[in-house]
Amino acid sequence: MGRQIENPYEWSTEGLLDSFMNVCARAGVSGSGLVISISAGDDLGYAHYLRGVVKARIEGVKPPFSPGAQVHPLGQMVAPSVRNGLRRSHNARELPKVLTVRRVNYLGSNVWTLIFQEETDATADRDYDDDGKAFYIPLIFNPNDFEAVVPPTTTV
Repeated sequence: MGRQIENPYEWSTEGLLDSFMNVCARAGVSGSGLVISISAGDDLGYAHYLRGVVKARIEGVKPPFSPGAQVHPLGQMVAPSVRNGLRRSHNARELPKVLTVRRVNYLGSNVWTLIFQEETDATADRDYDDDGKAFYIPLIFNPNDFEAVVPPTTTV
């Protein structure tokens, strides 16, 4: 059984603010030069993610999908968001029929992006470290290109 994906959009306001403050503190310390932290990039990325959750809470908007939701692409070929930046792939690709939402990012003005739990050549760009070891960088996608998987109903 896979690890449960957390959904900060469902956290209490107090819990959300506590987590946001803690990750901001970690990101500040790890980026200060006073300590050497291999998690500095992760801490900063998570702080930006939680910033979007706080912003969505303030603006009173709900994400199009919850983290952990199963979705499927609306078309056979789906292009990653142009918000991935210039160094990332933007070519349309054939995605798996069912994907699991890992993160729903809120950018403001009711603009959302998705990152999937599955890291494959379809959902991520492959990159290489200095030793030549391959790793994946997840791509972000537009939620409008997906719909929720509806579980089959059972008849009694």
